[in-house]
Amino acid sequence: MRTYRLSRISSASLTGDGFSRPTDFDLTRYWAESQRSFRASRPSYPIVLRVRDHALRRFKPTAPMVPADDDGWWIVHTDLENAHEACAAVLAQAGDAVVLAPPELATMVRSAAHAIAESHP
Repeated sequence: MRTYRLSRISSASLTGDGFSRPTDFDLTRYWAESQRSFRASRPSYPIVLRVRDHALRRFKPTAPMVPADDDGWWIVHTDLENAHEACAAVLAQAGDAVVLAPPELATMVRSAAHAIAESHP
């Protein structure tokens, strides 16, 4: 059985062909397994950030968030596809997201920020 994303279907036409759904088919079970399989196949790059409260909506937490202090900062565990995507996401927050882990991402963000600063005399 195959699953198709509806938004990717640009046209359809009747063919006259039919199909029979298996009598033991359970849509709820099929969909749950399909989602688990999809998530397991996605690239994963877990990170930990310190994020200002107004920037939290930019990140989907993978664990309960913890207040970092009383000034509106939070500790956020999240998961992005790769280091380059994570670096871009942090840089896009213009200082409202700080990398706590992994250390190589923090190095990558510092290097990119330095390159940005150097390119704007």
